Amino acid sequence: MKQLVYGNTDAFDKIYALTSKAVYYVALSVVKERSLAEDVMQSAYIKVLQNAHKYKPETNANAWILTIAKNEALNLKQYRKREQTVDERDNPALFGTKTTDDYGLLIDIARKTLQEDEFTILMLITACGYKRREVAAILNKPVSTVTWKYNNALSEMRRQLNF
Repeated sequence: MKQLVYGNTDAFDKIYALTSKAVYYVALSVVKERSLAEDVMQSAYIKVLQNAHKYKPETNANAWILTIAKNEALNLKQYRKREQTVDERDNPALFGTKTTDDYGLLIDIARKTLQEDEFTILMLITACGYKRREVAAILNKPVSTVTWKYNNALSEMRRQLNF
């Protein structure tokens, strides 16, 4: 992040590679639609580039980027509150497809049944590979809270899948 702050735009590729999954799942936890989460990712990374000079090097870069993504997602959610949306997972025939992938279905079940913070924690730990203490630092929550919400999310997913 320091290189980006000092104007080295090549550093953006590395930052994107390290944070893109987390940004996507944070956005998805708020907007609940894959295509909107991708839109949020794009606008969040544009803001990261535009505001790199405002980043304080002594702070957590992941947390700063994820905060931008969450704020972008909340802004989009507020903007689209009055719109009626259709998810391709609810009725794939409308979109000309009959197949769905199991991993996508698990994510859909998680985002529909878990609370926003539980979904975010679950995705950051399971899909992005962060440790609980890292997630706690990113979300500015105690490790015990992250562990508790992660365990609740796992229990709810087991219940939803009848395990």
